[in-house]
Amino acid sequence: MKKVTPQGSLIKQLRSQLETGSLQKEMSHAIRISERRVRLIENENAPVTVPELERIAVYLGVPRDTIAYAINTPKLVLPASDTTQSLLDDLFRHACRLFCPTIISRWTARWSKRGPA
Repeated sequence: MKKVTPQGSLIKQLRSQLETGSLQKEMSHAIRISERRVRLIENENAPVTVPELERIAVYLGVPRDTIAYAINTPKLVLPASDTTQSLLDDLFRHACRLFCPTIISRWTARWSKRGPA
């Protein structure tokens, strides 16, 4: 049976936003899987079958494509959060400090050998 990768953190967020403030125990009973499996899905994105994903989606009241990474089609990647973006900016700056001087010096050496155009 085909398995898909769920977006565990989104499932956890949606579950906690339900009117009843649903617990993992309540959700596991409603979708007919163990509490341990619910924890694995929410915390480690444990693969689920398509019927399991469908039951989770019905329980949460969302389309199944919303709570899973690409099932049959490519999925749009959400924009990075500010924290993630600042980490990426730091990594980019660090990479530039490491590699840009080497690249610039090689480029300069290559062009200086050719002489004026």
